[in-house]
Amino acid sequence: MGRPSAREIEIRQVEGAGGVGGRMAVQTPVAVAGVLVHPGDILVADDDGAVIVPAARWDEVAELARRVDRVEDDTVRAVRAGAALAAARAAHGHHALQTRKDPS
Repeated sequence: MGRPSAREIEIRQVEGAGGVGGRMAVQTPVAVAGVLVHPGDILVADDDGAVIVPAARWDEVAELARRVDRVEDDTVRAVRAGAALAAARAAHGHHALQTRKDPS
């Protein structure tokens, strides 16, 4: 959050085992590392990895990420103030953010 982002990335050519190829299609779903990516989906990546967020769920995922940031910041402040890590995590609901709430 708060980092610069690319609004659009255009790949003009790809190179694979079969050699160099040009653009085959535009605005169509593609598979990336076994994940189907649709036009408009959002790719978020950092040094730890990458995640593809369906465009329809971006607001939900972004809000959850902001909540995680707030809980982690509150937990760090509590530990620096002398709380045990387990107690700080419990007090700020850290576990609840890591628990899936729906089966999807």
